Amino acid sequence: MQVPIGVLQTWFERSCELQICPVPGGLSSSRVWRIVSQKGTHCLKAWPMDAGRIQRLAEIHGRLRELQVNGIHYVPQILATVDGTTWLQTTNHLWEVYSWMPGHVAQSSSDAEKLLPRSVSAVARIHDVWQRHSSYLAASPGVAQRIQSLQQFFHCQPQLVNSQAGCQTLERLSERTLSYLHQHGRSLIVQLMDLMMPTTVHFAIRDLHYEHILYLDGQVSGIIDFGAAREDEPLIDLVRLTGSAAPLNREARYQALNRYLHQRRSLETSAVPNCYELPEVQDDEIHHRFAILDQASTLISALNWWQWLVVEARQFHAPQEQLIARWQNLVGRLECGQW
Repeated sequence: MQVPIGVLQTWFERSCELQICPVPGGLSSSRVWRIVSQKGTHCLKAWPMDAGRIQRLAEIHGRLRELQVNGIHYVPQILATVDGTTWLQTTNHLWEVYSWMPGHVAQSSSDAEKLLPRSVSAVARIHDVWQRHSSYLAASPGVAQRIQSLQQFFHCQPQLVNSQAGCQTLERLSERTLSYLHQHGRSLIVQLMDLMMPTTVHFAIRDLHYEHILYLDGQVSGIIDFGAAREDEPLIDLVRLTGSAAPLNREARYQALNRYLHQRRSLETSAVPNCYELPEVQDDEIHHRFAILDQASTLISALNWWQWLVVEARQFHAPQEQLIARWQNLVGRLECGQW
């Protein structure tokens, strides 16, 4: 896919010399390029147009500016176009440009696990800003979404179970994933329904894999990929991050969670409007909620890979081996059962 000249000229002057390099890999539907110019090094991203994409992107850009204004500079800085907007709509895509974040990702989940204390502290600061500026009590969107997803998989699975994977590895992963759904899915739905009491909701990243965090000299230098961000309960970010960085180390996940909770409390936020007070939540209640969300999220992620790779035979801008490895890791977590 080539970047149209008109897109480049929306952010960069005609006389500006540009070095454009596509960035391979990535599991989202977006396409990414690294652009070096007199303005610095930037990331150009193209999203496929779909319902609500412009509204979501506008909110994400506003929330990122909010973080920058409050002194959090390890998130991307949005680059405005020559006429002051922060995105460009073309026939099939929505484009954005933001600063290229310095640093490197952890080379493996074991490396990411060692860096979890720094990672969760950085996330705590982000959540603190978002909670202070806009939060409310409501049933968790993340819990509701997980209930709906599991119910849909139960509904559609009998119709799709005969889908042919065409690969022994995929067939075996399908069997293991669907077996876990039948053994644990309905009880998970019941447990999730028990979590549908009011909780704190504010903007959250929602897809915080350890590969989306960059480091320099052991410090967090960048958090990238906010494409899935929207309002949710903040615990969703901790579930996603710790599950990817310490998938088989329960102790490390809960140590990271406890560090995050300590960091949030130490920031002494005035989190919500004075019209109500947040309910007191004990750590053991948070741990219980965390465990259920972790198990449900892992199962749904495995089921998503089953649907994408087996049922839909969807194509990704990444090697098949990488996709299968991601699915295998999820199934391994499920069968390990350390929640």
